[in-house]
Amino acid sequence: SLQIDGRILQKAQHRAAIATQIIKYEQVQSQQKSEQSWFQKAAAEADIDLDDNLLEETTLSSGKKNEITSKEIVQMKQHLAQLLTEPLRTQQFGKFVGGKEAMERLKQEESTKQFCVLPNKMKKRKKKYKF
Repeated sequence: SLQIDGRILQKAQHRAAIATQIIKYEQVQSQQKSEQSWFQKAAAEADIDLDDNLLEETTLSSGKKNEITSKEIVQMKQHLAQLLTEPLRTQQFGKFVGGKEAMERLKQEESTKQFCVLPNKMKKRKKKYKF
């Protein structure tokens, strides 16, 4: 049977929740852009002048529903990137573990490093890690 530590699961859920909010925001933005381009193309094909205020009103009305601002999304992306560079650990500080238990902890951490996103600085150096 698979045993999952609740603290690791909680951290993973937090990361997933942030990623979900980012994706939802980006989907709304993409939909708004596609609607605007559709209106513009339809107006051009019908040789009709499209009122810019109409496009702004549709953007604002759907923007009010979206409570997250683009500035917050940038901050959320930065926070998520920082979280993804850290391995999911149960022990963050405190007690020292020795002997057999220490080796098991090291093996667990090594097995999770493959799922961590390396920061940009490490990517530029092109270090190779062996797991």
